[in-house]
This record gives sequence, structure tokens and C-alpha cells, in this order.
Amino acid sequence: MEKIAEAGRVVKADDPNMREIKEVLRRLTYGLYAVTVKVGAESGGMTANWISQCSASPPMLMIAMETDSHTLALVRRSDRFFVSLYEESQRSLAARISKPSARTPEKLDAVAFVETPAGIPVPAGTLAWLECVLRSEVPSGDHVIVTAEVVRTGGSQPGVALTLLASGFRYG
Repeated sequence: MEKIAEAGRVVKADDPNMREIKEVLRRLTYGLYAVTVKVGAESGGMTANWISQCSASPPMLMIAMETDSHTLALVRRSDRFFVSLYEESQRSLAARISKPSARTPEKLDAVAFVETPAGIPVPAGTLAWLECVLRSEVPSGDHVIVTAEVVRTGGSQPGVALTLLASGFRYG
């Protein structure tokens, strides 16, 4: 049976349609990515799955970041950050980096990193990284949609990217 929300009506968490909406949204295809940033001596990182290319010229990405994310706060201060593609065997790394910094401030301590030419660390063993420059932000519910221009790439190696479905994670 088709479910239709009235135009302009916000679907709330207790709405009877919410379960079905979440089930369908979880079937959309997503990769898993490490987002890392460094401002002075302070580093931040998160695992993101809501990332998509949004422009070919210039090459740009859009990334949904939680409004209270420590990594988002650092990206705003730095304007430069990195997106790395997890390799399919890096599920435990993706899980570790996905923990909220407020509850797990030491989450990056045991992670092996390599330094990029810009001096920002990226997780070792990822398939590739993209150096990004913050261009805009748009509020989107409990997230902010960040658009960023891709200015450089590196670390490319063969392999299969980790996806949200293959990881078994449930987000949203």
C-alpha cells in the first residue's frame, strides 16, 4: 500500500509511516567514508555515509554532517578536510571512527594514519583520499549539508569500497 505524507507536513518519529520510511531509506545505496580534519594540534574524524558528487566542473561533493559534530566544527574552522574511501575490510575502523567524539574523545588514538601533502592525516589503508575545500552549508533537519570542492586526490590503490549495506550498520 502506498503511503503519502501531506505536502508540507513533517513526518515525526512517532508517525506510523516512520518505520516504513526508514526501511526504504536504508535500502538506498551508500558508501562509507572517513572524513578527517586538523586545526593546529586538534584532529577530528567521523565516518560518513551520506556523501555524493554534486558537480563535475568544478568537482564537488555534498556531505551530510550532524549539526553537533565535532568534525563539522573543525571543518568550519579549517575550511579544508579530507574524505577517504574505506576498503571493504575496514568495517571495524569505520565503526571506531563513527563514534561521537563527545562520548569517545580518544576514538582516533589507536587509528593508524598517514599524512597527506597538506599535513592532514587520513586513515591508513583506505582506497584513496580527496582533499576538499568547504564552499557552502545548508541546514537539513538534524544535519548540515556541506558542499566542498575537490582540489586534489591521492593514495589511490585497487580494492573494493565498503558500503553501508555490506557493513551491516544501521543509521538513521
